[in-house]
Amino acid sequence: KRWITINEAWTVSVNGHGTGIHAPGHHSNTEPYIVGHNLLLAHGEAASIYRTEFAHQRGLIGISNSGDFRYPLTTSKGDREAAERAMLFQMGWFSDPIFLGDYPSEMKERLGSRLPEF
Repeated sequence: KRWITINEAWTVSVNGHGTGIHAPGHHSNTEPYIVGHNLLLAHGEAASIYRTEFAHQRGLIGISNSGDFRYPLTTSKGDREAAERAMLFQMGWFSDPIFLGDYPSEMKERLGSRLPEF
């Protein structure tokens, strides 16, 4: 058995609560990070419950992250750093807390208090 807790948390957070192109159609520069944080907490709780209460199923549980690879426009240091930062703000945002225990340091530095803490 294979289970997914959350499908494309970045899409839900950014497109639903930042750009507003998906439901619920909110436009905010803070709300996506609160939503994303709560989605990560929900994933953690659901995965923990599954692993303890349903271990007899011997299934796997995970999160389905969306991600687009970002190539630098040129070989300049600034473009390489921008491409890496774009990856961190998409894949790192939802992968680093699961695998490394916290958000990428670049996100924490740039977002400050807009990014909730674990």
